[in-house]
Amino acid sequence: HDITPNVTAPPPPRPWFPQPAPGAVALLYRSWLNSLLSPLQLRTPLAVLKTQLQSARRGDVAPAQALEEIGHTVERATELDNQMLSLAKVEQLRQQGDAPCIDWAGIVRAVAVDLSPLIAEHQLEFELDTAPAMVQAHEWALRELVRNLLHNAIRHTPDHGRLALSLAADGGEA
Repeated sequence: HDITPNVTAPPPPRPWFPQPAPGAVALLYRSWLNSLLSPLQLRTPLAVLKTQLQSARRGDVAPAQALEEIGHTVERATELDNQMLSLAKVEQLRQQGDAPCIDWAGIVRAVAVDLSPLIAEHQLEFELDTAPAMVQAHEWALRELVRNLLHNAIRHTPDHGRLALSLAADGGEA
């Protein structure tokens, strides 16, 4: 004789956010979610900035220290803002359809010129070697890719160090 009660399990908890539906509703959902996340991501550095400013006004920290801390917070907020703008640009490019074929070498050279003041600031021995490399991509996306890679390389190369950037095409691949 079975004495186990016949109890059905409660339904799983529903997520706190609406589930996307296919098609146009999914696009609206993504837009809605982005509108929620953007202010939340910016609110944290802005709240920190406000606290730092209040602390400096009360004299809790030395003015030089306060300015340095505020500067770091502004840099972080700017970084977040740039990331959100980049995400919006990627979505815009995605909606445009197929990317054109462009020469990646010209973009690499242009970004190297744009970042040359930073290269000089770190007194790097910089070498650039490019060959024509046709790729199917949006120019903005390639420019961002190269800028991020080169900027990180500059930042992580010791002052007075050597940094080389090369781009070649081989068998249809860049």
